[in-house]
Amino acid sequence: MKRNLIALLILAWLALCILPACTGNIAGKKEPGTKEVETRKAEIWYLFHSGFAVRTGKHLLIFDYCGGQPADNKEGLSEGVINPAEIKGFEVLVFISHGHGDHFSREVMHWHKSVRNINYVVSPGVATFFSDKDAKAVATTMKPGEEKKVGGVEIAAFKSTDAGVAYVAKVGGVVIYHAGDLALWGHSIEKQYKAEIQKVAKHNVDIAFVPVHPRSVRKGAIWDGALYTVRELSPKVVFPMHSQGSYECWDEFAGEVGKIKAKKEEIKPQAVAAKEKGKAYIYRDGKVEEAGKHQAP
Repeated sequence: MKRNLIALLILAWLALCILPACTGNIAGKKEPGTKEVETRKAEIWYLFHSGFAVRTGKHLLIFDYCGGQPADNKEGLSEGVINPAEIKGFEVLVFISHGHGDHFSREVMHWHKSVRNINYVVSPGVATFFSDKDAKAVATTMKPGEEKKVGGVEIAAFKSTDAGVAYVAKVGGVVIYHAGDLALWGHSIEKQYKAEIQKVAKHNVDIAFVPVHPRSVRKGAIWDGALYTVRELSPKVVFPMHSQGSYECWDEFAGEVGKIKAKKEEIKPQAVAAKEKGKAYIYRDGKVEEAGKHQAP
C-alpha cells in the first residue's frame, strides 16, 4: 500500500513537471494572442475635421463630432457620418472639447434616446447646452486639471489655448490623447502651451490627435507646436487634425514626424494622414495600418 502511494506521488510530480513543457505555457503566464494582449488593439475612424471614433473592445469613444451630410445618402462610421442605430450595441462615450461648431454638433445630444449605454464628457461651456434632463443625467463635466472615471474609462482634462479642454482617455490598455483646440496658435503663448503639453506627457500616450491647421506653414507656430507635442509625448501613432477639409500639408507633416527624435528614444512615432471621411485604421502592438474605407464596427 505504501509503495503504491509513493508511486502515485511520483507520477503526479512528473505530470506537473512535464505537462507545462509539452503545452509550452507555464501556469500564470499568458501567451501572445490572449485577451490581455488583444486589449491593446483599437479601431479608428476618421469622421471629419477634428472628429474621430475609436473602438477598443466593447467601448466606442467619439471625439469632437461635428456632423456632416452623408455622401449618396449613406450613413455610418464607414461614411464618417454617425447613425445612432449602428452604435447602440457599444458602451459609447462622446467627448466634446468645446462648443465651437467645427467640434460640436448638437445632434449628439439626442443620441441617448437610441443608445442605451452612453455617456457624454464635456467641457463646462458645453454643459450649458444640455437642457434635456435625460441627456444631462449622463453628461459629465470636466474642468482642466480634473481626472475622472466615466463608463469604465479613465479620463483627464487639460486647459486649451483656445476654448474648452483637451482629453486623455485610458481604456482597453490604450492611452488616447485628443487635443481639441489645444495648439500653439501663436508664439506669444508658447510658454503656456508647452507647460500644458508637459502635463499631458505624464500619461504615456499611445495614440495622439493633434491640430495641424491648413494655414500651418513650415516653421509656423501651429506646425512647431504640433511637432513639439509629438516629440514630448512620444506617441506610437499621431493623426494630424483640424483640417477643415484641406489636407495639403498632411503628407509634409507626416514626413517631418518621421525625422523626429522622440523624448522616449525607444519609440519612433508613426504619422497617419487621414484624408477620407470614414477611412478606418487598425492600431495593434504600437503600429497602425489602413483597414479600408468601408470597415464597419
